[in-house]
Amino acid sequence: MLESLLANDLYSALFAFALVLVPAIIVHEIGHYLAARAVGIRILEFGIGIPPRLTRLFRWRGTDFTLNWLPFGGFVRPLGEDLVRPLDEEESVKQHANWDADLDTDGQAVHEAKPWARIVFFIGGSAANLISAYLLLILSALLGVMQPIGATLEVIEAGAASAVRAGDRIVALNGEPISESVELFAALAADGNLSFTIERADGSRQSVTLETNSDSRAVIEAQALVLDVEPGSPAARAGIRAGDRVVAVDGNALGQDGGEPISKLSALTTARRGQEIQLELRREAESVTLSLIPRVEVGPNQGAMGIVIRAAYEYAPLALVLAEGPFLYERQAISLPAAIEYASSLSGYLLRSILSLPVELLRGTIPAEYARPVSIVGISQLGGQQIQASVSEGNPAGMLEFAAFISIALGITNLLPLPALDGGRIVFVLLELLRGKPLAPQHEGAIHLIGFVLLLTLGLLVIANDIVNPITSMLAP
Repeated sequence: MLESLLANDLYSALFAFALVLVPAIIVHEIGHYLAARAVGIRILEFGIGIPPRLTRLFRWRGTDFTLNWLPFGGFVRPLGEDLVRPLDEEESVKQHANWDADLDTDGQAVHEAKPWARIVFFIGGSAANLISAYLLLILSALLGVMQPIGATLEVIEAGAASAVRAGDRIVALNGEPISESVELFAALAADGNLSFTIERADGSRQSVTLETNSDSRAVIEAQALVLDVEPGSPAARAGIRAGDRVVAVDGNALGQDGGEPISKLSALTTARRGQEIQLELRREAESVTLSLIPRVEVGPNQGAMGIVIRAAYEYAPLALVLAEGPFLYERQAISLPAAIEYASSLSGYLLRSILSLPVELLRGTIPAEYARPVSIVGISQLGGQQIQASVSEGNPAGMLEFAAFISIALGITNLLPLPALDGGRIVFVLLELLRGKPLAPQHEGAIHLIGFVLLLTLGLLVIANDIVNPITSMLAP
């Protein structure tokens, strides 16, 4: 029954919210709580959710652990602060007097703690997120890491007599993954029956048999399949279209018997930049010859001709045109030392990627749409997909990895130097160290309140965007 529920996008998204976001937020607040205890700051309340309060769960060492009505976050309320702003000494005394507290008076108010102690307290939440993410990555690696197990070949064209058709993907040969395309070409050149496992466009798999013999053997012609043409480029002006296949440049064939055509096309084009060249193309069943002049100067992510290509191969006896597809991957468990190394490498990569994002956006190396803010709704949508994939695989490793990514993102986001976030509070502590005295609580509180309102407004706008334009639509194949 659970599997049928999780097959529903809405239910899986809600389940992901409960399984990923809520624990990540609780871990964040636990980090603040433990840091506060370590540096002697008293925590009056540890809240799950956002007020108004639903109920007090229990009290432990002078801290009320509460459950609140709005399940979109959590908080710790230290002595000397409310949910948004710091309190002055008089307000702190009143807060303590009005709080339904027991006789446990251990701990001091936030403003009474030394600057380094406050910094530790503010960093504690993000530190807990990063540590928990590292542990989740280790656990996910122990359960299984995606490893390449073989190549695939996509059927671009197929004759009427062929057992395969355009849109199919060859994923195995004689029951075994294909290590590389030349393995298939060697089999095609031999006598006997070949058993292919193919994946149809709808995701279903089936076995088909192709018969090869001495009469059907032929040269396998290597080609370059055009996937896209840059507007205004030499290729566009010459009339090259997506779907064309380049087979020769100035009479030089790109390859035979499974040779690698992409590097040869690049070499032939580079050698003739600024000079006219002739391209021999296959356009469906026709041969077409076009002329163009490869540009000498190319910009970022541009080529001399202005085309996006991948390797393709034509096997004339069966009227087959095959293009190299993505590798097949399978989850494989690894040892604990390897899992620790994997978690260290991946968490370091994620941290570098997040921290370098603003620079990459300014450079234009990352499209702006890939850096769009994502709300709790968008995260839940992505998490729902991960849950469905994990259920399909029968392995929770992918879901654990996703939870680790979210925990890292939550930890880093909270350290941004913005009012109302932990990073913004750290900025005020650093200003205090530079000035030699703290900013007046009412002034700091006003800044944090304004920041809180702005962040809340932005959050609502991002939620609306994730509802109208689901983030998952960007990942659709």
